[in-house]
Amino acid sequence: MDLPAPAALPAAQVHALLDSGEAVPLLPGHRPVPVRIASRWWHVPAATEEPAANGGGQSYVAASPAQAAAYERLAARVAAAAAATPRPQREPPP
Repeated sequence: MDLPAPAALPAAQVHALLDSGEAVPLLPGHRPVPVRIASRWWHVPAATEEPAANGGGQSYVAASPAQAAAYERLAARVAAAAAATPRPQREPPP
């Protein structure tokens, strides 16, 4: 049985999951961005009344089904762009 997701995740917890690789950002190297944790998308709401506590940032909330679908489409486009971008060849060490 799947347990319900929490209403929000503290930014510090999401950052720890990103650092450990358990969360996948929509745009690697950028924060805050939507992140996929397991099979669920989370994001920082655009308008929130919650202050950034102790510099930890605002909490992430679960994406709605429409938002999650949009994030999936964007993630596919980011992956396609990354696959199409040539990687520079590394010179072998001398």
